[in-house]
Amino acid sequence: MKVGYKDIKGRLKIKISKEGSGDEKWDCVNIYGDPKGLKSFASVLLQLAKLNQNKCKGLPTGNSEHIHLYPEIDLTSDSNSSILGRLDRKKA
Repeated sequence: MKVGYKDIKGRLKIKISKEGSGDEKWDCVNIYGDPKGLKSFASVLLQLAKLNQNKCKGLPTGNSEHIHLYPEIDLTSDSNSSILGRLDRKKA
């Protein structure tokens, strides 16, 4: 799919934070949005899930489809760059 997806409408924030205390700390992905932003995020996820990768001409065999989301383009300016991707791969 294209860089700077631009199908995110409304406001969407994806941010990584540190959770826990002392020696027990871990990264946590936080996703926040206004109603329009969350609905469009859900729509993008569904598009990615429904995509037939085997029919994607520009996708090499063995690769998986993914979408890049960038701050100030798709996400709020204080977001982390994010990649949404499929775990399965295009078959020969």
